[in-house]
Amino acid sequence: MVRKIGEYHHSENIREKIKVNTLIAMKRPEVKSKMMGEHMSDEHRKKLSISHRGLVPSKETIDKRSKSLKENAKINPNFGMRGKHHTDIAKKKMSLIAKKKGFGYWSKGKPVWNRGLTKDTDIRMKRVSENLRGKIGWRRGQRHKKETIEKMRKIKIGKHHTEESKRKIGENSKFRAKTNPNFGMRGKHHSDKTKYNLKKKWQDKEFRLQFSIIKLGEKNPNWHGGISFEPYSDNWTEILKTSIRERDRYTCQVCGIRQINKGFSVHHIDYNKENCNPTNLITLCHSCHIKTNGNRKEWVNYFRNQETNQISITVDKTTLLEGHLGGSSTTADTLMEENNG
Repeated sequence: MVRKIGEYHHSENIREKIKVNTLIAMKRPEVKSKMMGEHMSDEHRKKLSISHRGLVPSKETIDKRSKSLKENAKINPNFGMRGKHHTDIAKKKMSLIAKKKGFGYWSKGKPVWNRGLTKDTDIRMKRVSENLRGKIGWRRGQRHKKETIEKMRKIKIGKHHTEESKRKIGENSKFRAKTNPNFGMRGKHHSDKTKYNLKKKWQDKEFRLQFSIIKLGEKNPNWHGGISFEPYSDNWTEILKTSIRERDRYTCQVCGIRQINKGFSVHHIDYNKENCNPTNLITLCHSCHIKTNGNRKEWVNYFRNQETNQISITVDKTTLLEGHLGGSSTTADTLMEENNG
């Protein structure tokens, strides 16, 4: 049988006495309780743990505690740890306890206790969900001060995730995407108000300049050591680029749209500016060319596979035509050119 703390109450008279005595003790630092400066024995802690096992505070009790804490925080400027710092001895003790129990920094490598649990399968998750239902996040609508933002920025300078950390973040995101149908922006759309605010934000020249400075040079995730400043080879001419566009029929080889006015970009598949072999060049629209700046290995593999598939299709067409025309390669070549044209 589960006992509820809310079933037992102090009388009004006793509650008033406790409140008065607490306020007096808080205002007079010289008044000390019997346990102040002392510690409970391990045996006593164990007895308390056993006696409290199974006790579930009622919602009314939780609300009262919360209200009491808020009142004490208003009355006492030194309430809790406000304006205080842990001593080195206290920090060392906390670190030893964390190491012993295996939480905090020492929980690395251990699975998260609530991973894979939902409110339908676990009562603890259900309680958390019910407690948070209808409540607004305590930081919602608030913004950090400029000083705080600057401090946070300086702390992060020069720090990067390790490969193992990146892998874990990726695995966690994939897991959440599979288990949670509402993960991220999946199936959601920005409201008209949000769209308007985003558009207005990007129209601000100062904001665009600040964003550009933040992502400049080595700060940019697509930075590859400044290879964009390296010169092209002597073979890189307008005649070569025009011939590649003609070969690809003035069509983007990723999205398939056709060139209208402005000439499409000619992209180096292996990202080597010295390699201007036509097999290493491909026509891309401006939008798709920007996309190829990220995930370079994947794009190289994509274009190589596309090139291999194109060669196999061409060989199959030639074989079929030669077989149909009785082995006349000249006629086959003529038909291939007409078909491609």
